[in-house]
Amino acid sequence: VCPAALLAQFVDGIVYDAVSGAPLAGVSVSSNGANAALVRTDASGHFRIQLQPNYLPMVTAAKAGYLQFNQRLKTAENARIELKPEAVITGKITDEDGFPAGGAQLQAMKYQVVNGRRVLSWVGVSQIGEERGQYRMDNLAAGRYYIRVYSNDAFNWDRRYVSQYLGGTLKPDDSNIVEVKIGQTLKDLDIHLVRFEGVTVTGRVEGATGNARGMGNMVSLTTDQAMPGASPASVTKDGTFTLRHVPPGTYTPRYGEQNPHAGEMSVHLPLEIADHDVRDLLLTPHVVQAVDLAGQLQLREGGPAGPWIVYLRPRFDVGVSTHTDADGSFLFKGLLPEHYAVQVMNERRPTDNPPNMGHVVAVLYGDQDAQEKGFDLDGILPKPLRITASNLLANLTGTIVDSQGAPLANANLCFQSTNSGLQGHASTNDKGSFRALLAEPGEYRVYVIDADAAATVVDDEYMKTHQGDFPMVHVALGDNPSVTLVRNPRPSQ
Repeated sequence: VCPAALLAQFVDGIVYDAVSGAPLAGVSVSSNGANAALVRTDASGHFRIQLQPNYLPMVTAAKAGYLQFNQRLKTAENARIELKPEAVITGKITDEDGFPAGGAQLQAMKYQVVNGRRVLSWVGVSQIGEERGQYRMDNLAAGRYYIRVYSNDAFNWDRRYVSQYLGGTLKPDDSNIVEVKIGQTLKDLDIHLVRFEGVTVTGRVEGATGNARGMGNMVSLTTDQAMPGASPASVTKDGTFTLRHVPPGTYTPRYGEQNPHAGEMSVHLPLEIADHDVRDLLLTPHVVQAVDLAGQLQLREGGPAGPWIVYLRPRFDVGVSTHTDADGSFLFKGLLPEHYAVQVMNERRPTDNPPNMGHVVAVLYGDQDAQEKGFDLDGILPKPLRITASNLLANLTGTIVDSQGAPLANANLCFQSTNSGLQGHASTNDKGSFRALLAEPGEYRVYVIDADAAATVVDDEYMKTHQGDFPMVHVALGDNPSVTLVRNPRPSQ
């Protein structure tokens, strides 16, 4: 039965500054409803947008200087939207001689949870001013960031330098992590590139003829993060190539297009780069052929799997998905050679009671663990993709209070498994009560996190600092006894 508010033809509300509480004028508000229209808030922060009956749409609210709001409203009357002021980082970037480093680009990166796993992802990008080397990264949420410098113009990038993080490290370093608060402008975060020439990779492409498109007669190196490890190199008439200034890491040498078409020539194979040059690397291209990939999804607890969606996301092209059959089998047709990440989702049905909340336990490509890092198709004979999932969750209910016994109302909770690191999230009501659905049994640490910061809790320093805030809780699959979680008293300073 739809709430009475859903019968409204309009959504009325006010947009506020999340810090000052002041109403915001001139905010652009829109929805994804059938009669979607763009409106702006008036001087009192008020807006009114039309919607279709019995439907609460996703609402987007945007204003310069603030983080964009994009959520489904819980009410159609007197809706309250709070926009958080953006954080900004500015400074300049120079080379080892003190000159502006033109052709560079900066990324603000932080750990986020993807399918229950920690992944270092970029959340902000800044171009570098050519003349003075100045940069500005805006539209950042409050949080802790690793700052990465790399080339946005591989052919004109200063060859003395490779991609690096603030402090001149090749990997994220917590000693140089940057923290910004909500609405803060952090000025004069100057970055000085550290010289690191890397190694040289030379080799030959057997039977190199090139392809008709783009960079068809080039050799490049790619990483798991789909970022170039070195500037691409042209293949000479005799098939030789030279890649310079390559930092250590695991790469995939590629000849031809990043996303080759069927019938074109391509090659890719794993290559480990250490601290010495690689000579006489032989690349043997093959004609790209589309292949069919078969797979099987089974439940950990046995029984019919039910409907699931399997999604493959390549690095350089559009993702594809397919549905499992009644017996859990599935088939992808016409896949090209690529590195694919795997996502698996249960097809939730509104008629399910309780709603189907299945989750993935394991993904194997042949004998290779593909749940976190994905897998490579080489365009020859694919291995089977085997997925183990489960419809059983640990259901934990209870109340969370502070050290004085006062309920933590409207708080965002994170439960992290001490075994696998998998996380589950829940919110408390105005009485501090919660219900958490957790993917696996065992011991969990409990965290209270910021509304925007499901990623904050996976920050190593945050986890170490707050891992003792609450007693650990043990859960089993199925329903668990209700618990009261009491925040441990903070140690005296």
